[in-house]
Amino acid sequence: MKAYILAGGYGTRFAEKTDNVPKPMIEIGKWPILIHIMSHYSSFQIKDFTILAGYKAQVIEDYFLYGNGVRLCKTNSWKVEVIDTGKDASTAGRLWAVRESLPDKFMLTYGDGLSDIDVSKLLKSHIDSNLTATVTAVRPPARFGTIDFSSGIVTSFKEKDSQRTGWINGGFFCFNRAIVDFIQDPSYSLESLVMESLVRERQLGVFPFEGFWHPMDTLRDHRFLSKIYQDRQFRWNTEALE
Repeated sequence: MKAYILAGGYGTRFAEKTDNVPKPMIEIGKWPILIHIMSHYSSFQIKDFTILAGYKAQVIEDYFLYGNGVRLCKTNSWKVEVIDTGKDASTAGRLWAVRESLPDKFMLTYGDGLSDIDVSKLLKSHIDSNLTATVTAVRPPARFGTIDFSSGIVTSFKEKDSQRTGWINGGFFCFNRAIVDFIQDPSYSLESLVMESLVRERQLGVFPFEGFWHPMDTLRDHRFLSKIYQDRQFRWNTEALE
């Protein structure tokens, strides 16, 4: 099984941190978040990676040609291909760029989120569904407390209750190659137009997941992930990095 990783965005909310490196190369501890993601996949024997790069793609490529990525690939039997899909490509456009080489079934995720998701169960759910695509649904991190009120009186005050915020796209996907039929234009966003088309055709399955999941969208997220990694409180698999 092959895993594709979207790693081409600018990461503008990280200010100077992304002046020299793309967001997926920002380190959690001493390892780029991209490598943490690959380590977790590797624990499920998924070791064939295609990194769909864009902004500062050369930094990622150099890491696997001359940096620590060389040793990681050798030690863990990783096969890594880095493809520059263009600085301004959309998420669906990056997938479109490699459409000719896509396997019959594959996994795809973003290069800026960490989870202890059971990738094997996700894949089985997708295969059993016989659908074109499967998206992982997660609970978003509880960033804020919630207040209910009526007639000027607070009726409920709950601090950071993530269970009340519903489900969101967790960014861990399984696709059949037929996904390219839903990318009618390479400018499409995977998260909107492509997913909406899949829904209309009843070809989008869901894998609900209530374990650990956290994006790295902001500097605050980076500090949180760095802290739990430093304190050994993280839950994603890092055996490939030990």
